[in-house]
This record gives sequence, structure tokens and C-alpha cells, in this order.
Amino acid sequence: MKKNAMEEEGGQGRPPLTELELQQGREQILAVARSLFHRHGYDAVSIRRIMRETSRSPMMFYRYFPSKRAVIRYLWADILDAFYTYCEEGAARMSTPRFGLEMYLRRSIQYWLDHPSDFKVLYLNPDALESESNETEPEYFADQPGAYDRTEYLANLVRETAAAERLEIMDIELAVQQLIVQILGLSFSIIMIPELPWRDAGTHIDETIRSMFVTLGLPYPTSDHQ
Repeated sequence: MKKNAMEEEGGQGRPPLTELELQQGREQILAVARSLFHRHGYDAVSIRRIMRETSRSPMMFYRYFPSKRAVIRYLWADILDAFYTYCEEGAARMSTPRFGLEMYLRRSIQYWLDHPSDFKVLYLNPDALESESNETEPEYFADQPGAYDRTEYLANLVRETAAAERLEIMDIELAVQQLIVQILGLSFSIIMIPELPWRDAGTHIDETIRSMFVTLGLPYPTSDHQ
């Protein structure tokens, strides 16, 4: 049976971490890991290296997280929470579902262009199935409750916009997936291939959103808004 971190540290049991100590330790580890994963990629970064940069011993890691995979999944959750919040707040300020949908889509691209390191941490480090105990079946991050549940907000915007225009979109799930493909496709191209002579990002965002509305069969908003 695997020894726990307290035993590995020198045979003497350590007192459990307080909630504050646990929170502070996790935040420090996550901050270091976020930087390392961005610069070097998940596979190239070891637990030992993460802990060295936090001035803690490697075995102390297991007092805060069960595995390295758990660290990047914490980061993914934080990144997605910030992304969804930014998109939803912008959409909520609009006067109609159609303007709300347009703003959500605009912000969903702009956010990644403004946070390229977060985009890379989230989308350039593939997930993998790793069992953390003998009692639970491994699952992908995307399958965990709450991981991508907030895409339902976008689905509702599509439904409400279609209803307001007296139109019907037969397959909302496919429609939302197509929107996400275009969001990520443009974001990836500009972030990951900057050496190509792209037109300015604003032009590409405008044209991509127009294309999205055409794909959905919805009229494009004509009023300018921030």
C-alpha cells in the first residue's frame, strides 16, 4: 500500500493542514504549475519541478493534490469559469437575445485572444484517463459535472434568438457545437500561427460571427455596440 505524504516526509505524522493552509498551498502550486504548463507543456513538467519552485519537498505535493492530473484539471476549471463569466456578463447586458448572442460570440473569441496563455494551457494539453484510486473509474475532465455545463447558456441564447425571430433550429446541440468549432478555430489560428499575414483580429471576428449567424439561419444584428 502506498505510504501517504506524511509518512514519506520522515516517519513522523504531521498534523493535518488547516483550511487556510490547504487553500494557500494549493493556490501557490496552481500558480507555479500554470506558468510551467504554459511554457513547457504538461508532459514536460514533473511534480518535483513544481514543488521545487514552491520551495516545498516533492512529497508535500500529495498533501494538496492527489495527482499532477488533478492540478491541470483545477486550472482548466478556473480558466473556464473566467471565460464563461466574461461571455455571460457581456450577453446579459444586451437588450435582446439576438444582440446577446452576438455579444457572447464576440467575447468568446476576444477572451482567448486576450488570454493566449490560458488558451494554450486548456487546449494544448490533452486530457487523459488516469485512475486516482481503486474505488473510482477514471473519467475525462469534460465528463465531470460542471466542466462544460455552462455551454447551456449559449444554447439558450440560440433558442431564444430563434424563437424571437419565429424560426426553429432543429438540432440545438449540433448548432452549438458548430459555433464552438468556429470560435476555437479562429482563436487557434491567430494565437498559434501569428507569423501568417492575418488581417486584423477585429475584421476576422466580425466576419466569423456573420458566418455563424448565416449558419444558424438567423439575421445578423445591425446596430453597433461595445
